[in-house]
Amino acid sequence: MINFVLGILVFLAGAVVGVVVMFKGMIGYAREMEKELTQDHEEMLKEVNDEIAKLTQELDIATQPKIQLVDVLPPLNPADTVQARLRKAIEITLKQNKLNIKTNDEQMLLHNELELEKFNLLRTILLDGFNPMITIRYSSGEQEMLLSSYIENMQKNLN
Repeated sequence: MINFVLGILVFLAGAVVGVVVMFKGMIGYAREMEKELTQDHEEMLKEVNDEIAKLTQELDIATQPKIQLVDVLPPLNPADTVQARLRKAIEITLKQNKLNIKTNDEQMLLHNELELEKFNLLRTILLDGFNPMITIRYSSGEQEMLLSSYIENMQKNLN
């Protein structure tokens, strides 16, 4: 009977040791899984922080003031643009002189459109603060006057 009791005690001791080893293994496995999850979490957190930094940088670039062409080019001399517009007005007058407005209604309309275009072009010169002396050629001769006087006369004729 002692052998029987000893056998049961050895069996129970083995079972207890087996249970302890099993729990120890489970605890070790749980710690290992926790460590892996923590590492995965830290990697994901690092990726998220990198993405936030990248998007912040893109936002900073997007909100920076854009370089405009005006900033790159040297400023234009306003007198140059005035001369160019005066040349354009002369070209319009030459086109008007080629039209036969006495016999053709379409050419009369075209003449009036060109006159309005010339009027608006010359007005822009005045709006820029320039009032140059211009020479007007009539069939009876030439007359010099300020651009503002010429525009005033044109305005009276257009009304």
